[in-house]
Amino acid sequence: MRRNCFVAGCLFLLSCFCCSQLSAQGLLELSVARAVPIGNGIVTVNTLTQALARARLEDQDKGGDAARAALALVRIKRQLGGK
Repeated sequence: MRRNCFVAGCLFLLSCFCCSQLSAQGLLELSVARAVPIGNGIVTVNTLTQALARARLEDQDKGGDAARAALALVRIKRQLGGK
């Protein structure tokens, strides 16, 4: 599971986003090559306060959402006969 958080006030937001796209492509290729689902979540916020709210378990729990999505992919793969 991989997670990124970009704060919009960052001067390098565009370059961070481009690097994230490259890493997402790498994760996709690895996922296909190994036949394993890999979760990759990106949260873009305007402030650190928003980032912390989205990360807190008792608040928005975006990391938990991403983990649950990855586990759902594992369940689907197993139902379809994958290992």
